[in-house]
Amino acid sequence: MIMPGSDEKNSPWLDLQLLNRLPADLRESRPEASLAHFRVRLLKRTIEHAIGRSPHYRRQMEAAGAALEILTAVKTHDDASTVERLIQAALACLPFTRPDELAAAPDDFLAVSQTEVEGVISLPSSGSTGPVKRVYSSASDLESTVDFFFHGMRGLVSLKNGDRAALMMSGDRPGSVGDLLSRAMARLRIPMMLAGFPPQEAGSRPTWLKKLIDWRPSCLVGLPRQVLELSRCRLAASLSPGLRTILLSGDVVAESARRHLADALTAEVFIHYGLTEFGLGGAVECRERLGPHLREADLLVEIIGPDGRTVNEAGRRGEIVITSLTRQAMPLLRYRTGDEGAFAPGPCACGSIMRRLLTFGRLADRISLADGRHLGLSDFEEALLPLPFVRWFELTLHEDGLRPYLVLAASLAEPPPANALDLIAKALSGLSGLHPAANLEKTFPSALLPLLVTIADDSRKRNMTGKQTLKKASPT
Repeated sequence: MIMPGSDEKNSPWLDLQLLNRLPADLRESRPEASLAHFRVRLLKRTIEHAIGRSPHYRRQMEAAGAALEILTAVKTHDDASTVERLIQAALACLPFTRPDELAAAPDDFLAVSQTEVEGVISLPSSGSTGPVKRVYSSASDLESTVDFFFHGMRGLVSLKNGDRAALMMSGDRPGSVGDLLSRAMARLRIPMMLAGFPPQEAGSRPTWLKKLIDWRPSCLVGLPRQVLELSRCRLAASLSPGLRTILLSGDVVAESARRHLADALTAEVFIHYGLTEFGLGGAVECRERLGPHLREADLLVEIIGPDGRTVNEAGRRGEIVITSLTRQAMPLLRYRTGDEGAFAPGPCACGSIMRRLLTFGRLADRISLADGRHLGLSDFEEALLPLPFVRWFELTLHEDGLRPYLVLAASLAEPPPANALDLIAKALSGLSGLHPAANLEKTFPSALLPLLVTIADDSRKRNMTGKQTLKKASPT
């Protein structure tokens, strides 16, 4: 884990967080074995807490009993690989938890009294059309995320350098990203500005941006699309002199976008992965920037294939499934996130024993092509990145006619080039399996999915996150 005398800035800081939490009897074992045995204890405690206090999981008593029986069979001398195998066998006894179950009856998942709830966050499920999910957190749950942020941000900021941070997200609610990150930065003694989301109204953006520039942040935290838009503003160059690090969170990040931001804002770009259902903090990159390291002493992550079976081999893609190991208010067992991911192959050069998780976007946001391949929103992001006048886009899949087709509505920065739609169609023509066009009246090759390019209606209220979206049109 941590080598004596190592440089704190380059040390595997999440391992340091683990070391601080390990029981005394596990500190003398090899790091991998210590982590594996610690996870067994945490998983047993979580299952017992869930079936004892949560109405939803109380109905799964028999499955939980089988899982606990396997975990109880773990011996103190078992090596890390043996322990991890038993953990996987125990998890296989438990049914999956689906997001729609959480959305339909969030109180059924509550495992503490209402008086112990310190934070409540509501978020839509299945885009903006599903029922709202409520996620409860206790004081210890919030503290766990603050501690993760505290350790994670140590690789991005330094008191010695006189660093200052700015968050381009909301922070006005207890338990929000801004609230928890502010608490972590206060412990690091790093001043932080809660800049909030960039205004949607074009006339308000210069004032917002000037306040951000006047703050002179050396570290910027925000959503990928919003930071990308920021990098293309005329005044953004004023950020560059003092800006050293950028942390992107809340959406998948294309490598081309990372390179663009690094060049445009002359800063190192890091990626964070997290879900509201698990307290916001999930995995964050180290100085090597080769994929976010998981907080494995708090989250047990599986990758499952289409058949629901575990495919945890490094590099194999599947759905990310998460079991919380320390959450008190709302423990979740084998929660299907709907995100596509894979474990990164090989150890990280930073020396951390925490695995790295690569993410590729929402499985529901993939488009199936005639040849069996899929395109994700990140593929469209990648293709349109070289066009600075494209601010954001929305995809709609129409399947109610004789032949399915896509509509891409692009929001354009003012003033756009006269041939903007042609440039967009040309950029998208590089995506195999699509046939971009300005209208659908012509004949298309049968093997290609028609794609109509249009201009978005910017008068519609846009979600504050700036995420690209894929919708399915309602049948007419």
